[in-house]
Amino acid sequence: MGLFQDSGYTTPYTDSQVWLNSSSILYVGVIVTGATGSSPFVLVMKNCYASPTADSSYGPRYDILTNQCPNKNDPTLSVSENGVSLKGRFSLQVFKFLGGFDKIYLHCQVGLCDTSNSYCAAVSMD
Repeated sequence: MGLFQDSGYTTPYTDSQVWLNSSSILYVGVIVTGATGSSPFVLVMKNCYASPTADSSYGPRYDILTNQCPNKNDPTLSVSENGVSLKGRFSLQVFKFLGGFDKIYLHCQVGLCDTSNSYCAAVSMD
């Protein structure tokens, strides 16, 4: 999982901490490494969320993806790839948790889906 500087997901941030302002866009990519191009598997980002601490089970959280579906209450959220290749990508505007927290930690529960016997991309129910 990485944080990128651009919408083409070509230039990753290389530092362990990145400082952004509230008008910045987060470009987040999740990539399976070591798989071959002929693999029937694709990456599925199931549940992704942000929290103000490194402990993913502690404190408030902001849901980005739930059961593969984007948070419809966030107009800045865009999922450009999920369940169609060995990459997952989404972007959203930077935000801050209330209560004096100055960091945001991103967490994603991911899996591999076998396209030879399953449909892996989320289906929109608009």
